Amino acid sequence: MDNDPIAHWLLEEAAALPDFRTVVKGLIDRLRDDGMPLVRVTFGVGMLHPEMLAAMYGWEPGDSFVKRSEIPHGTELTDMYLNSPFRLVNEGHSLVRRRLTGPEAVVDFPI
Repeated sequence: MDNDPIAHWLLEEAAALPDFRTVVKGLIDRLRDDGMPLVRVTFGVGMLHPEMLAAMYGWEPGDSFVKRSEIPHGTELTDMYLNSPFRLVNEGHSLVRRRLTGPEAVVDFPI
């Protein structure tokens, strides 16, 4: 950790920030400052809430702030979720890759 300023920031400084949205924005800024070419960033955080399953935080280049949306309970039972790569990741697949263009394209998810 001593050699990694981003890990140090996450473990030491980020904990004092007022909310998770600010932590995500700070992480994005540090990664970009280090030269990482981010195309988009999404974090999902499970919630202990009677109506909400999770909170999603998203950012794309050009966004001045991190957007937050809430995912209600029951979403995980919809066809949209069940037929998505997100389900595979949530079930433990570390990677879901598909060629989306060309003659070898595999478009097996409707989203």
